[in-house]
Amino acid sequence: MSWIQRIRLLIHQNSLKSAIARNQQLKHKSSISLKAANTVGILFDATELKDRDIVLAFAKKIKQEGKNVKLLAYLDDFAESDSYPFRIYSKKNLDWFFRPKGDEINAFTQEPFDLLLYFHPLPNPHAEYIMTLSKATFKVGPVSKNTHAYDLMIDAGSKPELSQFIKQAELLLEKMNPTNTIAHV
Repeated sequence: MSWIQRIRLLIHQNSLKSAIARNQQLKHKSSISLKAANTVGILFDATELKDRDIVLAFAKKIKQEGKNVKLLAYLDDFAESDSYPFRIYSKKNLDWFFRPKGDEINAFTQEPFDLLLYFHPLPNPHAEYIMTLSKATFKVGPVSKNTHAYDLMIDAGSKPELSQFIKQAELLLEKMNPTNTIAHV
């Protein structure tokens, strides 16, 4: 990694820490199973068609189970005329310090999802920025040095495959059994 790249990432990290400090909220964080979640957000990299199809198949499956699902995908390049069944952001939405900007991103981070999933087996600076600033109750993603981005991290192993990563996330989320729940008054 070049020294310029390191500086960009360092400024990205400092910016993220500042954003976390500004957005500190007194909100209840708790684990939730996939079965118990009503609203699910999915953040993913849709650059590869194969990965896009895998995520869309999972989203369709949980929609059929009655979940309200919203998707936000990163695409390296796309034409404005292209039509996708999900919200999109691209390189155009990233500033020089890898911070995602734009209406789609702001709307997604403001959604109070029960569960927010980042489906990619490897960490990514702009995705972690979105995950960190999200108002979701429980966040799941790959193992990362930035522990503030996720409540549950999944180790994809030495040969990360998206389909295996999703299966592992699904298995762990099925086994989630929160023992402490909020008492509704």
